Amino acid sequence: FSAPDEFVLSDDQYAAALADRDLPPQLVATSFVRIISGYLSAAQLKDLIARDRIRVILFATGRLDQVPGFHAWVSRNYTPVASFDGGGALFVREPLVRQVGP
Repeated sequence: FSAPDEFVLSDDQYAAALADRDLPPQLVATSFVRIISGYLSAAQLKDLIARDRIRVILFATGRLDQVPGFHAWVSRNYTPVASFDGGGALFVREPLVRQVGP
């Protein structure tokens, strides 16, 4: 659902690394402490998404679900393409356009 050279947003950095995908540097740590303390807000996430043109968002660990309003915003603005045990979900904003030819 994403190209190797584009950022994705996820609360599971390990899963992103296994998929050979990078996160914006500001989201290398999405700990519960960072989220619960308010250090990471939905507004900040939306700004990162707009700035880095993030098309793919993975909710995997439940941490991003703790950011007030963020999951609802993603649900309104992205299309769910997969769901996983434990409440995880993958959302995509627009289809990946692949180059054809040389």
